[in-house]
Amino acid sequence: MPSPNPHIAIVGTGVAGLMAGRRLRELLPNSRIAFYDAASQSGGRLKSIVIKDDVEGAEEIVELGGARFHPEHHPMVHALLEQLEIPTRDYQCALSPVHRAYFGYVLDVLRDILQRLQASFKEATPAEQSYLSFGDAAARFLGSDARDLIATAVGYDTLLHPNMSFASGMELLRQHPETSTLWGGHQGWLTPAKGFQSLTHALEAELRQTCTFHYGRSLRTFTSSAVCCQLGFDCPTGHSTEIADYVILAVAMRDLEHVSGARVPKVVSDAVIDVPLAKGYFTFDAPWWTDLGLKGQCFTTATAFRKIYFPAQGRSVQIYSDGPSARLLQELVAKSTREEIAREFSAALQDAVSIPMSTQRVLEAQSGWAFWERGVSFWKPGLRLMPPDCLAISDRHYFCSDLCTTSNGWVEGALVSADATARKIAEHARQRALQLDDQPSAETAGVRA
Repeated sequence: MPSPNPHIAIVGTGVAGLMAGRRLRELLPNSRIAFYDAASQSGGRLKSIVIKDDVEGAEEIVELGGARFHPEHHPMVHALLEQLEIPTRDYQCALSPVHRAYFGYVLDVLRDILQRLQASFKEATPAEQSYLSFGDAAARFLGSDARDLIATAVGYDTLLHPNMSFASGMELLRQHPETSTLWGGHQGWLTPAKGFQSLTHALEAELRQTCTFHYGRSLRTFTSSAVCCQLGFDCPTGHSTEIADYVILAVAMRDLEHVSGARVPKVVSDAVIDVPLAKGYFTFDAPWWTDLGLKGQCFTTATAFRKIYFPAQGRSVQIYSDGPSARLLQELVAKSTREEIAREFSAALQDAVSIPMSTQRVLEAQSGWAFWERGVSFWKPGLRLMPPDCLAISDRHYFCSDLCTTSNGWVEGALVSADATARKIAEHARQRALQLDDQPSAETAGVRA
């Protein structure tokens, strides 16, 4: 039997969409694959900024999307980087909670609190682990003061979201480099040396040899029948219509709410919680924190600049905020002058590390920001209303997302879902080809008659 050669449309050129295309290239080498994306380039939620040193000519990478991975927790990420020959480097950023003068003591207190919470988690029933919110569980087992200290000290507002389950909150703390070591956990975190977006760039370069890419295409309408799918796009020239045998929707679930005919069932989308995420950076003329013994540390603050990272390499202080603090930071950046932002950041530095940083010096630093409306997504406690790894909305179209998986980390989950989606399509295409091959031609049927 000849290899099936279906036409496959993939909407979304983030890591999930590109990985699905790569796997389909392996599984169905004769297939025709076309990518569509509303953005102007690939990457999705991966966003790497290259900062060049005009004096020394060196390059520094600032991550405003995905930032790090662990080979043990994220085996597909690790394997894909090795296959694409993308070099990695060590990622080090020790948690230094609350304030430079107190962080050693607070770290000991936090470690004790988390170890007690871990013991309570192990003793909890499966129902309590799944249906209790992390905030309610921490308050029940440790008290409200200890609960609040956890969120403040680790810098994750999302932990206190009423729909963050006990199990999900514990997983978040165990699987992040700043907090995993509080249990004597994992070292060995890595990051791509040229930035996480080098992963999607490498995938696209490989796929462009046999696939087509169409940017600036926003999906607006979608219909599916037993034989094909029809997609309607808004594009720079107006509107375009495409026909495909199979469609992969590798986009955020909420993005499909405005696409006629492509919505995920409301009962499913309503069970997903989206939390905003904000990331930013200030690039100074020199890494002044090195002489102060701050390099490789992450300080948490009670400001819109929730977590401040002082990297071991480079000249860029990096910022992380999620949930309510991300909203505050987004509003600050949107409505304030550069001088006002610099003044607020100077105050945050004073609060975290007792360093009198002049507003003028912050003003002279290069800065940048990224705001992700759906930066953190998770299921309501006790609910996961999707089949494992990918959602086959029909035999012809599929929803591909890390939300379909139980993987640690959204990049790893995206790769797992992409692999599962590609395998489902390949299997259906082969079965369909076998059915067509088994059907007698009109001439043969006439002879038999």
